[in-house]
Amino acid sequence: MRDLAGRIAVVTGGGTGMGRELVRQLVAEGCNVAMCDVSARNMAEIGEQPPPWGLKEILRLDPGRIASWLQRILATENPKVLRQICNLAVSLAKVYSSRDPLLSSKVFQHFVDCRPILKIQVEPEEIPLYEHALFSSETPEALESLKVRVFEQALNDSDLQMATVVAEVCGAHQWLDRYVQGLLDSWHPANQARGLTILGFRQPNAASESILSGTAEPGFLGLVKQFASRNYRRAAWTRHWLECLERASDPIDFWRYGMLAEAICDVRFLRVFPKATASDLLDVFGTDLHRRMKKKAEERSKKLCETLFGLKAPETEIADAVSDWPPSGK
Repeated sequence: MRDLAGRIAVVTGGGTGMGRELVRQLVAEGCNVAMCDVSARNMAEIGEQPPPWGLKEILRLDPGRIASWLQRILATENPKVLRQICNLAVSLAKVYSSRDPLLSSKVFQHFVDCRPILKIQVEPEEIPLYEHALFSSETPEALESLKVRVFEQALNDSDLQMATVVAEVCGAHQWLDRYVQGLLDSWHPANQARGLTILGFRQPNAASESILSGTAEPGFLGLVKQFASRNYRRAAWTRHWLECLERASDPIDFWRYGMLAEAICDVRFLRVFPKATASDLLDVFGTDLHRRMKKKAEERSKKLCETLFGLKAPETEIADAVSDWPPSGK
């Protein structure tokens, strides 16, 4: 195509087929596109913000353009402007991480404490866009310190669970394995407690199964291990009852398994909840059950805000002081 950057294009039938592909190419060329289609759903899909395929296409066709955008973003210091461009910046940094990890990591660092004007959440777990982009970037080594920071700033069990869920949803399983092992190998009991608690908040996996099985020793770490084991079993039982529910053909059995799953679930159920097409009963009753389980999971997450490692969470002032230690210059 000829240079269309900054031009305005109108595409009819842009929701499917050749029209959709034309919209993609025009966006990749930097063109502002307005489109119409008989299907509002198709237009909504192609107009999702931010469009990852669009950014990847720009990277493929003109990587220098994204690099120049990121350099201009790094040169921006005005807090109001940073809040306006935060979502776009981290999306660009995620896409560009495979080409220049150092530049991308600088952008993530530039926005580490920025709160965007528009809070975008993705995935069923409603993950903040910054954390989702950070943990799903293709070069995890360059972003190691920023990922660790997410976990270190989790000063209650709810935040610690969400950080764990983010890492797993974004596919950072190997990174999480290494991080947790480092915590468990630490000499400091607080680090070991953090590692045990994270193991309990993970989806079923060999490491959690091995470390959390068996009798807990007396003392602080024993109490933490018991708390982590209960949370780990919670995900396993939720998965079990949902699998039973998916196979159920009797409405009474479906209701029974649904009640059992609802009673024990937390946010992790969103990854394993069966599709409505799995059975006729799910097609009829699945939406209501999903709504009830999500409400129960939100209540459980709120309760976890009161604890850290299963014990009473420190007061806000103490937690802030601990997170800022050691003082700068020391």
